[in-house]
Amino acid sequence: MQTQSLEYGEQLYKRPHLSKNLIIGFLAIEAIIFSIALTLALTKGALFGIGVLGLLIFTVAIFFEPKLALALWVLLAFTDLSNFLGIHLYRIVLPLTLFVFLLRLLLVNKEISFVSSSLNSYIFGLVGISIFSCLFAKDIALSLRGFLAFSQAFFTFFFISNMVDSDKLLWRLIYGIYFIVLIVLTYWLLQFSRSFNFTTMIFSGVMERAASTETDPNVWAMVLVGILPLTIVFFKKNNTWFLKILFAIFGLIFTVGTLLTMSRAGIIALGIIVFLIFIRNVKFKLLGVILFTLFITGLIIVLPSYLRFRYGTIFFGGLGRDYSFWLRFTLLKAGIDVFLKHPFTGVGLGNFIAHATKYTLVPKVVHNSYLEIATGTGIIGLVLFLTILIKATLTFSRVQPHFRKRKQIWLAELSKHLQIGFIGMLICATFISVPFYPAIWAIIGISVALEQIAHKPEGTTKQE
Repeated sequence: MQTQSLEYGEQLYKRPHLSKNLIIGFLAIEAIIFSIALTLALTKGALFGIGVLGLLIFTVAIFFEPKLALALWVLLAFTDLSNFLGIHLYRIVLPLTLFVFLLRLLLVNKEISFVSSSLNSYIFGLVGISIFSCLFAKDIALSLRGFLAFSQAFFTFFFISNMVDSDKLLWRLIYGIYFIVLIVLTYWLLQFSRSFNFTTMIFSGVMERAASTETDPNVWAMVLVGILPLTIVFFKKNNTWFLKILFAIFGLIFTVGTLLTMSRAGIIALGIIVFLIFIRNVKFKLLGVILFTLFITGLIIVLPSYLRFRYGTIFFGGLGRDYSFWLRFTLLKAGIDVFLKHPFTGVGLGNFIAHATKYTLVPKVVHNSYLEIATGTGIIGLVLFLTILIKATLTFSRVQPHFRKRKQIWLAELSKHLQIGFIGMLICATFISVPFYPAIWAIIGISVALEQIAHKPEGTTKQE
């Protein structure tokens, strides 16, 4: 049975790679579409200057140091540091970067091969159905904005899945993601603790929310929930007590950061991933349940009253006494109604907001990533999107036996905890409209990279 499994893995790895012309064709289409969107969005000279500067940086990186380009991209994808400038820099750089990447493929390395993954066909299908949905868009500008977000997702997935070809580079990427998010989180927690918001919370009990460069604390909570399980891997991987204590402190920081976002989606996801961590890391499942129960009980005890009130609205009457809760419920019903009226074509990618005023006074997104795709692209787009997410989630499970057979225990542990974090992110995505958020698609890209590393013939991967 073991021989058959390894033979299957080697066959998977040796499968013919996707046609370069096919990939280039899709990239070219996206580059043209998103450059048009970019041109429409450029109304300020300073904005254009920053875009050009970003292009120059990525040009040099992609042509001469592709791995540096990967690091820069992940930095922007997970932290949105460019929001310090009041803009989303990566949204400006991206379309131009696609052109540069195409030039590199055509001029520098014509024989480059693209990683073959079962996800590729579904992603290209989603591209096609999203373009088709524009025929039914009420507001073409919203569709272009949706495509701009899709380009972030596509490029992030494509870049990571093709660049990360060894476990050594994979570990560097994972450590880089973990520590850059930790640094940004620590900085913003310190800023928040010194702010009037924090003082207001302590002395008056009025709720104020901590975030990061992200304008939406719910999105930041999703990122933190996705990264938190990696703490367990690093805690177990390091043998010295000093490092174990250090990573325990880091885990506490991630937990506190998630709680202070006041994100109800974040606290639900946090509870679920903590449960999964206990269940999947304790030999006796009953002991895991007991430890989880003690954790939740202790958390409830130490939480200040205003945090207990905030999170209590999830279970006790939030619909009647919380405007945000009521609005999300209204938008949810509106989203279902729009989807049922346009089940096959959708109303155009990103166009739910153009129909929202029929149901609410203020135009809003549907606040559900899956319903956002369903209303925009119809049932076909939803099925493709869910298939991508499910297959990526299952990939983390499939690669673990391969790593354990090769005695690559820590890659197996990494896969397990990436899966737990990814599940947490998908739970958060149920309450916010971020179907193309780059951090989600970075994890999907990492799942493909893990699959390729797991199925490489033994002796061809570098150990870390």
